[in-house]
Amino acid sequence: MALVKVFIATLLVCFLTLENVTGRNYNPDEFHGEWYVTHLLSPKDKPIRPAVPACMKIDVTEGQSSTYNILMSANIKSRNMKFDLTANLKRTALTIFPIRGLRNPGSYDIIEHNKDEIVVRNKRGLPYVILNRQSNGNSGDLYLKYKHIARKNRWIDNVVDQTHC
Repeated sequence: MALVKVFIATLLVCFLTLENVTGRNYNPDEFHGEWYVTHLLSPKDKPIRPAVPACMKIDVTEGQSSTYNILMSANIKSRNMKFDLTANLKRTALTIFPIRGLRNPGSYDIIEHNKDEIVVRNKRGLPYVILNRQSNGNSGDLYLKYKHIARKNRWIDNVVDQTHC
């Protein structure tokens, strides 16, 4: 329990003012609202092979100290499980903090963004993720790949099907 408190305190200390590469502060309205994962590509820009039907939605709200809290919910239908991921935008990075027993947050660089779209890339260079305010309804473009710590760091591929939302 003490380790959990230390970990949470460390995360809170790390939350910084949002700035992009030009040094200007983000406008709160730029990220507030609902976002959807519309693309997630492998390093070779090929869609990740779908495995488990899921639905993923992102809700961005303004947090304390000029941070933005992102709730990412993936409802994996075939397993009747729900993974809730929280994330915070800070500077040029979108850092995803898994909860419910998952550790080792993934950190993503913001490549570019506008009022309707954010393009991010994993710190290791993969994969690219495109977050969009609008659901295009094309489940063929919606993919999610995440690392499940409980399974010995093995990569698990899942399709993100917006039609299930």
